[in-house]
Amino acid sequence: MWRSFEKTTKLLVSMKKNWVVIYYSFVCVTIFADFCEGLSFMEKIATIQVIANLILVFYYINNRQSEFWSNDWKLIEALLFTIAAGTIILLFKNEELMMFINTVGFYFTHSLYISIFRNEGSTLPHYNDFLKNWRLLLFTLAGLVVILVLVMPYLPNVLLIVSFVYSTQMMILCWMVFFRPVPKKIFLEGIFGTALILLSNLWLPVNLFIYRFPYPFFIHSLLYCTAIFFVVKSILAVNSNRYTDFNLPSDNQS
Repeated sequence: MWRSFEKTTKLLVSMKKNWVVIYYSFVCVTIFADFCEGLSFMEKIATIQVIANLILVFYYINNRQSEFWSNDWKLIEALLFTIAAGTIILLFKNEELMMFINTVGFYFTHSLYISIFRNEGSTLPHYNDFLKNWRLLLFTLAGLVVILVLVMPYLPNVLLIVSFVYSTQMMILCWMVFFRPVPKKIFLEGIFGTALILLSNLWLPVNLFIYRFPYPFFIHSLLYCTAIFFVVKSILAVNSNRYTDFNLPSDNQS
């Protein structure tokens, strides 16, 4: 039995670029889940979070060529934490409670992303620098308006406080990814992924509590899976080249 498990593990890890094909093939198949009435919307969301993050764990391990350091383990922990949160969600039926667990789970996951970006050398901007950067200021104000005016009034009372705390953390995550001292391509991948995380997070409460759009699960799957793929890909690029291309903090400093 152990030999069979070992062979299966080696086969999965040796698939290399096929992981990306498998990943997005799975995302495309999720469109059929919108017609499945056996599962609730949040049960479908939790299921794709579990499967997508599990695929990305293998993708990351397969493509990480050198020795792991602290940021590698933090990313694996973030992916595994999302898998655990998604599994817990499947134990419940109340959608408000499931949304609460999902939000708390993302809060801890994104805390690890923030820690990773901090170890890369990203820092929150000084107050004066923040006011001078009109693009970041405009993005922050637009995000706050959308959350406070268009989303918050429709949320159940049980979600108001945790959603406000989580929204504040999302703004910090956006700032941290904006100030990463990394090459342009990696920077843009991180920005793109984080922006899609924000959109996928807004898509959930809108479809649960405000208005149910056509194909809500497929659209969320596309946004969420693309988001975490680009965030993971961006972190992988930094971690794989930290000894050669970047002047990143050592493990002792992080």
